[in-house]
Amino acid sequence: MSASSAVGRLVSVCERWIYSAVLVFALDLAEQTRSGFKYSFSVYQAEYSRNLLFHCGGKMQEVFQAIIDRTRSPMDIRSIKTIFGHKHRPWRQRKPRQRPSVELIIQKSDYDLVVFKVHFGKLTVKIYTKGKAVLRIEATADNARELRTGTSIERYPQMVAALKSILERFTSALYGIDASFLNDGTLDKWPQPSTLGKTRIGGIDVNKPRARAAMQSAISLAASPRGFSSAEFAERMCSILDRAKKPKKPYDPRKACYDLAKMRAKRLVEKVEGTRRYQPTLRGLRAMAAFLTLRDKVLVPILSGACRPKPGPRPKNQTPVDIYYANIRKEMLSLMPLLGVAV
Repeated sequence: MSASSAVGRLVSVCERWIYSAVLVFALDLAEQTRSGFKYSFSVYQAEYSRNLLFHCGGKMQEVFQAIIDRTRSPMDIRSIKTIFGHKHRPWRQRKPRQRPSVELIIQKSDYDLVVFKVHFGKLTVKIYTKGKAVLRIEATADNARELRTGTSIERYPQMVAALKSILERFTSALYGIDASFLNDGTLDKWPQPSTLGKTRIGGIDVNKPRARAAMQSAISLAASPRGFSSAEFAERMCSILDRAKKPKKPYDPRKACYDLAKMRAKRLVEKVEGTRRYQPTLRGLRAMAAFLTLRDKVLVPILSGACRPKPGPRPKNQTPVDIYYANIRKEMLSLMPLLGVAV
């Protein structure tokens, strides 16, 4: 429809309708031919849309909600004018009780349909879910004059191009999220029971020290080129649990096999083919290392500092680590308003 050949096709459709079904009641075909009567056509409203297809409706909802949370706060009048390609606010007559000509709206219907739209005079862009796995983005001109391309049907390709540019600038202004922000369900699946072959086995409760010690043991033994045995795993577990000052309980290879079975069920550890030795999977090694690092080195210090009613005096000689942790807390306080979360 954006090609120049579309103009002739649109005109032929309109002419077939109006000359055969409408004008025939006033003039017959012979009178139309003698008089040379002919209509000219213009465009009053136009719309340009794109559909983003998802394999999973849950992922689509997660992406859509994250886009709304990250976009609605930082989007100001300057960014809105940039989207619509204008330097000034749209002109409007000042009448009482007239709606503002520039506004950002989030609507939610009774059947859980959320629409994120931006109005700029008679121009509108919006993004909303359509169906179970379709995310639609639309650019609409309620009055084609606002596109400043002319309204005659011969200017139709220019109108489509103008709407297309508005839609592309709108998608560029959206604060999209990287794939790493999407929840792949790793932390949710770890505590849930699973199966190893035909055997049902319990999940991994990361809040228990034994589960975290098992992850640390698997990470520390990952460098072994031949893998590690259950006895080596049990020996490393004993040393880690002793350092944590836990009550001394016998941790033998039998318990190590049980912990390794739970980790195998979660695809964190796998058996070396043809042996009774184990090795972490590449994805499992990354997940365990990231979880333990973020929990022990980031989450615990930040949480302990946030629980204090009032921070104490700063030491005179701060280490670089103290400075970085203080900067993280400051950046989190700046991030929360952008996400629409009250601090």
